[in-house]
Amino acid sequence: MIDYKTKKKKKKPMSEEQRKAASERLAKAREAKGPAKLANIPDNIKVLEDDHPLSLKNTRHNIRVSKQRLANMKSHKNSKVSSERALFINLETYIKNLEAYLRTGTYLDFFYGENQENQIIPKCIKPAYDENGEIKRCYGVFYEDIAKIWKG
Repeated sequence: MIDYKTKKKKKKPMSEEQRKAASERLAKAREAKGPAKLANIPDNIKVLEDDHPLSLKNTRHNIRVSKQRLANMKSHKNSKVSSERALFINLETYIKNLEAYLRTGTYLDFFYGENQENQIIPKCIKPAYDENGEIKRCYGVFYEDIAKIWKG
């Protein structure tokens, strides 16, 4: 049996002038590229202040904390107790929704916060009307015409 080994080519040493030219080209390319961290973040997330609950900083923090909690709950994944499995799946879905929010700019979950302690309240932008001309209302939705959440 023949053993074919590829030989690594040795790098040709660069002169001092070549190093300076290469570093200048690299600096120019990095400057032209711009900030890499926010390149794929939607604009509606970038404009939020850092103290906003759904800002980039807070969302990344919530993802980090939730992933740590999920790592501590690994035993719940295949648990025979259904409530433990449900907690694990709920937290896993929350993390996926937060990551999707950073990709798309659309918040998919009904809760937010480090421990999902706050609830998103939907807002009626354009109301629908029934045959009598009354606004169709849903429980738990904020309506601007009455300036409060509909409780039924």
